[in-house]
Amino acid sequence: MTTKFSEFVFFVSDPESAATLMKNSLNCVELERFGDSWILLEAPGGGRFGYMKYQIQNDGVWPNPIMAFNSTTIEADVEELKSRGLHFSPVKKSETMWDATYTDAHGNRLLIWQDPNQNSPEK
Repeated sequence: MTTKFSEFVFFVSDPESAATLMKNSLNCVELERFGDSWILLEAPGGGRFGYMKYQIQNDGVWPNPIMAFNSTTIEADVEELKSRGLHFSPVKKSETMWDATYTDAHGNRLLIWQDPNQNSPEK
């Protein structure tokens, strides 16, 4: 498998204010930003986490955080994980990201993602 831990993703209504609080209180460092919808931080000691903009669902439920893993061969990795009993969604491909998710019985989610511009045999 080519997966490696990437980051935890938390869904919030205002990524900017959430990230600012962590930068000011814990001295986290901003690593990347995608408009007003995504901010990735590094915590002291090296842990990575991001805030993604999300509007609350009609039922008032926020999605659980996601543990994200980067892959360079997403389709092969998803097939291998399926063979081990994890029921991942089909790989979704957009111009900015290829991804698949798995949700366990407790509602915890795993995300495998790949940059579509990476060199890979799947491209």
